[in-house]
Amino acid sequence: MDEYFKLLRGKLSRFDDADLKAAADWFLETADTQTWPAIASAIKACETACARRLAADRPREVERGGVAPRMSVEWAISKIRADGGELLEGALTEGWYVGLIEFVQEHHCLPDSVERGELIDAARRVDQKLEAAKAEKAPSRMIALLVSGIEGKRQAIMGKVQAAMSA
Repeated sequence: MDEYFKLLRGKLSRFDDADLKAAADWFLETADTQTWPAIASAIKACETACARRLAADRPREVERGGVAPRMSVEWAISKIRADGGELLEGALTEGWYVGLIEFVQEHHCLPDSVERGELIDAARRVDQKLEAAKAEKAPSRMIALLVSGIEGKRQAIMGKVQAAMSA
């Protein structure tokens, strides 16, 4: 039992007190047995509570022009992890994670299967253009800046994803 609590404490230490309380309340309300929950279930409940808290913190009103405000990268990552963690893993493996995060930032939801295909296709086109630009012997300054900017953005987002996944 001590090992269970030690492991549980370590795994849940990354969550805010509000998220821990919300997850505990959820377990109290939905429990159908008197056994302790599996650690993976506790983590999932805390991630869901965190995503709900972050979603509640975001502005609900639509800005002028009918366009919803763009959410932060951190918010998008937490939303993806809470609602579709396997989707993020696939996007990381296949190299379209930037498009996925930008989609969630803008639309505040996960893409459907058609939209995923479009994001994957767009990422492949960008990769092809980057490879072609890198293959040029003397690219123009503008092309070099564009390549550098795209690669910098990818690295910055990857750093935020890794930080969120290790937290």
